[in-house]
Order: sequence, then C-alpha cells, then structure tokens
Amino acid sequence: MEKKHNPHHRHQCHLPCFHHKSHVKEYADLIFHGGNIITMNDAQPRVEALAVKENYIMALGDFEELRHLIGERTQEVLLKGRTLLPGFIEAHQHAILAAYGRSFYVDVGGNVCQTVDDVKKKITDAIDAKQNATPGNIRWVGISGWDVELLQQLPKLSATYMDQNFTADLPLVIVGQSGHTAWANHKALEIAGITNATPSPEGGTIVKDESGNLTGQLLEAAAILMVFSKIPPPPLEKLKEGFKDQWKDYARCGYTTVTDLSTLPDQLVPELIPSTPAVRLACYAYEFGNTLPNIPKTDMVWLAGVKFCADGSPHCGTSCVSQPYLDTELSKRLCFPITDHPCGILNWTKDELYEKVKPWSDQDIQVAIHAHGDVAIDTALNVYELLKAPTRRHRIEHMGFATEDQLARCSKLGVAPSLFVCQLYYYAETFYKDLLGPERTNNWCCIDAAVKYGCVLSLHTDYPTFPSLSALISMKTAITRTMRKNPNVYGHEHCITVHEALKAYTVGPAWQLFRERELGSLQVNKLADLVILSANPYEVDPLQFDDSSVIRVVETYTGGKCNNIEE
Repeated sequence: MEKKHNPHHRHQCHLPCFHHKSHVKEYADLIFHGGNIITMNDAQPRVEALAVKENYIMALGDFEELRHLIGERTQEVLLKGRTLLPGFIEAHQHAILAAYGRSFYVDVGGNVCQTVDDVKKKITDAIDAKQNATPGNIRWVGISGWDVELLQQLPKLSATYMDQNFTADLPLVIVGQSGHTAWANHKALEIAGITNATPSPEGGTIVKDESGNLTGQLLEAAAILMVFSKIPPPPLEKLKEGFKDQWKDYARCGYTTVTDLSTLPDQLVPELIPSTPAVRLACYAYEFGNTLPNIPKTDMVWLAGVKFCADGSPHCGTSCVSQPYLDTELSKRLCFPITDHPCGILNWTKDELYEKVKPWSDQDIQVAIHAHGDVAIDTALNVYELLKAPTRRHRIEHMGFATEDQLARCSKLGVAPSLFVCQLYYYAETFYKDLLGPERTNNWCCIDAAVKYGCVLSLHTDYPTFPSLSALISMKTAITRTMRKNPNVYGHEHCITVHEALKAYTVGPAWQLFRERELGSLQVNKLADLVILSANPYEVDPLQFDDSSVIRVVETYTGGKCNNIEE
C-alpha cells in the first residue's frame, strides 16, 4: 500500500463538516483507490474509490467521479489490488479483562505452550520472580489459559496439588482458558477468607469434596471474584502498557470497535484507554448489584448495556443443557461437576432472572444474557418474551447448544444472537470424543438457522476466554466448520457464506450496538472506520483464512486516522 500527496497545487478549505452546504470548494483528506472496495451496503456493494473528510466518509463511487475531490493536501492511499472493508466490529470480548490480564497474569494457553513442561516452567518462573520480588511488589501469582483440552497431559488441579507442586507460601491462582473456572491454592483461599464453612455465592460455586473440604476450584465469576478481588491492582504504568499492547493486537486483527462484556464498577479508568491505536470500546456492565460503571460517554468509549450469565461454559461442564455431558477421563480432569450437576448449572430460574433483568429493560437499557446451553437459552428467551421489549435489541450471547427452533424464536422476539462458533476451531475434536458427542458437536452454533430466520446476528471470539482474537479465524470456522490443521467438517449443513460471515463482523454487530447509522458499512456520512486486507476475502479459499501468507490485515483506520499497525 502506497501513500502519496497529490502534486497539483489547489486551495485546501478547512470546514467543520464536509456535508454542510458551502460555496467554498472542499477537498478530501484521504482518497482510497486502486483496489477492491467492498462497502457491505447492498445498495452500493462495490466502488472504485472512497473519499474521507475529517472523521467521516465524504463520497464513494468511480475514481474519475471523485477525482475533483483531490486537493493539494489530499492524501491518496493506493490500495495496490488490496481490499478495503468496513472496520471489523467484535461483538463479544473482554477487552478490559484482556488488558488487565497482560499486566498481571502469565499466559500458559495452548497457543503459547506446546508441552506440559512448557506450562510448568512458565508457572515456576512466575513463582520464582515473585519469591524474589522486593517488598511492596504484588506477591500474588496469577496464571491464565490453563487448557487441558489442548494439552491433555496436564494434571487435574486442586488446591492441594498446587501447594505440593507449585507453591504453598505465595497465593497462587490459575484461571481455566474458558474463564468460567479457576483454582486457588490454600494460601489464596486463606487470604480471601474462604473456609469449608463458606457458602457458595448466588450465581457461583465454591467446589467442595464429598467430605465438605475445599478443592480449590471456583465456578463462575461470582465465586471466582471472592478470591480474585483480593489481588492488588498492578501499578498504573503497568496497566497502561497492558492496554496499549492489547489495543495494538486488536488493530492488527482488523478491529476498529471492540466490546467488554464484563465491565465492573470503577474498573475502567479513562486514562488507561490509549489514543493510538484508536479502537472504539463498547462496555456492558456485569451483573453484580445495581451499580453501573462510571463511564463518561464519548465517541470512543460508551456504556452499551448490562450483562447477566444464565449458565457457564461447555469447557467446565457448567453450560446448562438438556442432556448430560459425557463422563470421560477428560471431563474428570477438567473437573466437570458430573456427579452433582451432570447437565450443567443454571445460575437462576426464569423468575429470578426476570426480576434481575426487568429493572434495566424498563430503563431502556439493553440486556445481554450469556446462555450457552439449550436450557439456559430457553430461560433467556422466556425472560425476553415476558419483557415484551423487541426494540431494545436484547441479546443472547454464545448460544453454542442453540436449536433451530430457538433461533426462530429469537427472530420472532426481536432478540439479537451473538454466536460463538469458533469454539470448533480448537475444540471440535474434544467436543466430539470427550465432552458432547457427535450430534451436539455437529449441531454446535447452527448459524444457518439464524440467517434463515432473518436474525441480525454477530459472530465473536470471546477473547481472552478463547485462545485467538482473530476475526478471520472466526469467519473461517463459520464458513467451513473445520478445525485448525484438520479438514474434518463438523456439521456441513450449518455452514454460512463468506458474505454472511463478513456481515456478522460489520453490519450485524453495528446494529446490535445501536451504532448502525455510524458504523458497519461504507456509506456517505458514516464514520471512516476501515480495514485493509491483503486479499479479497470473496476470492480466497475460506480454508485459508487463517493463513497470513494468503490473507491478512494490512492496516486499519479509525475515524479516518491511520493506526500504523506495523509500527
């Protein structure tokens, strides 16, 4: 991609808004041309050139039609055959958690560690670093990404195992890759004041053995935060560094807008959000209490709604399903609650969830309900049916076990589904053999039904509770339903098209976030949030969407400003 200034001397007029009437000649700040420009606007799907003035799209059309907008200071961006699209919008991630995590946790996920020895070394190195820390430094040891599915030789964790094999002196916490389960050693439990007599909180489980003794395992955020809330925050400069690095990763994946689906009161400090690279952040307040985070609304950061968790994760056996999980050696080492809860855990009954959700919906605040299992999805849909609020665009998150009938109900009720199909990319084989069985794996996230019934849907990666934050990997999985490095197709009848997958990362999430007038497609007067890909996704084999030598993100622009992702 080449950038150049037009050599012809012309007067440049600076006006506050390009679409206001004026007798003074206006020129574009930027003009993109020389490649594929895909607008995701059905009325004008492809154009030769796109002009930007200030933060907005000024004009689209044939290059010759837009040539008169080129002035002395206009910067021409020559695409050189590459492809310009609306910036990708990630509808469901945990951006703040990911940024905070970079500041404290050591990642041992399957994308980082290739062997059990790699995992153990990273943990022992982290402990050694804290053992040698100077007084006043954080002495807690935090590990994230524990993934027995990708590294099946990993042991079954418990507080006793952690004491004996890692450390009994320092407080140690290990978060499962799904984010819905964690383990604490006895020192961490002691600091948190958790004993054998401590009851489980509403919406979470403190796991105990048959004798009533703590195992160290914690299920769901309500229980996990009983320990994790005791960890002192990292220094401000360390946090700023974590946010900066995380925002760079988002821009490199083509995102110009991301979401945080677990924003806690006082967690988001405005000065932590970097100005470059510029990535917009939509926040959903988490379910605890009645206090919303104090987030001053700007064009870059805003409070989009509130989130509730109706159930948990298929990776720890807590998604609430109608048929039991498989009782296998792997599900045991994953600490599935097979004995007490063979079909997972429903965090609230329909009536309980309704009472929690109704006050927010009555205030015209959008609600997002995490519901993976089919029982939890029914519960969420029943609640939304009682609310009778289709214009609020209330959401259901993940919907891994959703049935066609449930997605038809979403359409009827005006509920917006955000689907987590890319689980198949890493976990289809363990789902198939060890956790869910063939039928439920092949029917995982039947996105085709959402398309069939006209749902305005989004796809997402749920990072960092999933090993990858790549939109292209997520789209590949939706289109092909294959794993990485594995040609097996899991449920070919549920594949969607390239166009449908792109819509689920552009126009769909823009609508779900109530930003469709500004984001999601390339149209005049919309924000110039753009992504440039090295190749045209309509002309690339979708099986190669995860091959950066074939297709990759080259650059992003937010509000017409280049993010310089290669720097």
